[in-house]
Amino acid sequence: MSELYKQIVLGQFEAALAMFRQCVARCPEANWEDKIVNGTFRQTAYHTLFFVDFYLSTNEESFEFRELHQRGGDERQPVVCMGLSKEETLAYTEICHDELVAQIAADVEATKRSRRP
Repeated sequence: MSELYKQIVLGQFEAALAMFRQCVARCPEANWEDKIVNGTFRQTAYHTLFFVDFYLSTNEESFEFRELHQRGGDERQPVVCMGLSKEETLAYTEICHDELVAQIAADVEATKRSRRP
């Protein structure tokens, strides 16, 4: 992965996560359980982060099922997950950001290794 491509992908993904975090942070507690589309704000926020986390994994087997998923639910199952509290959701956003940075760094290193003679 080229350095420019890494910077572009990382920048765009970080911007999306920052916007998401801002939406969660600004959601009034009174609206945290309000329905939007087919679920509550809480459930939709959790669903979004769960799949960000999931898709940052190399494959399904490498996906790390975290302790917070036991509280929030497994979005891969055909049930509606409860999601997390607002504070836990904000913390999960940071976990996803850290995973993003680690994954981009790993991809860059793998590319460098594959180009060596």
